[in-house]
Amino acid sequence: MMKPSSTMEQSSLIYASTTMEQSASNKFLLDALQQLKSEMVSHFDVKMDNLQMNLDTIKLSLSNLGEHISELEQRVGGNEDNISDLGKRIKTLESENAYLRDKVDDAENCNRAYNLRFIHVPEESEGKDICGFISSLIQQLFGKESFTTPPAIERAHRSPMHRTKDSARPRVILKKQFEYNGDRIHIFRDFSAALLSKRCQFDDIKKQLQQHKLEYTLIYPATLRIIFNGKPLLFKTPAEANCFLQGAVKS
Repeated sequence: MMKPSSTMEQSSLIYASTTMEQSASNKFLLDALQQLKSEMVSHFDVKMDNLQMNLDTIKLSLSNLGEHISELEQRVGGNEDNISDLGKRIKTLESENAYLRDKVDDAENCNRAYNLRFIHVPEESEGKDICGFISSLIQQLFGKESFTTPPAIERAHRSPMHRTKDSARPRVILKKQFEYNGDRIHIFRDFSAALLSKRCQFDDIKKQLQQHKLEYTLIYPATLRIIFNGKPLLFKTPAEANCFLQGAVKS
């Protein structure tokens, strides 16, 4: 009967030993898991802290960027207002400048009101006394019944244009239709350079009107009046006059 008892004791000891070993193994595993968890939590905490720092930096950068954008928007808005104001001032100055140019040009033309331009007077026919020549020419052209004595000429000169050859067109003398020694003389009112340029723009259309035998007059300061079917028509620009003429010719 002693042997079975010994076997049971051995079995009990083996079971107890196995249970203790499993318990120790479980404890070791649990400790290892706890340590791993702790390490992972610590690792994640560090990473999260770094991530939070990066997020805070990004937030600060975005906040600064937003402030800069707001400042730039204010500056852009201010610049747009300034540009708009400058545009208005420029338009005002342009308008005033155009008005002043017109006033100056008108004043110059008023100052030239008593000046005359003589066209087709042969070169060098005036000799050395151009004032005396013009005075005598006026008396000769208009007749002594209009000028019993030669009119007084304050000043006279050829227009400032370089003459390249003897056969060149005679320069204009600044001072209807007349003749002098067989040459047809035209006398016109003197104008400023700016106004004369405007009037010269009508030269081509005037030639066309002459070809079509239409009566016209270039009235002061620079308006073309055309008589068509007995009615006067006024044109401020050569383009307007040319458009009318093309239509009139076709009709």
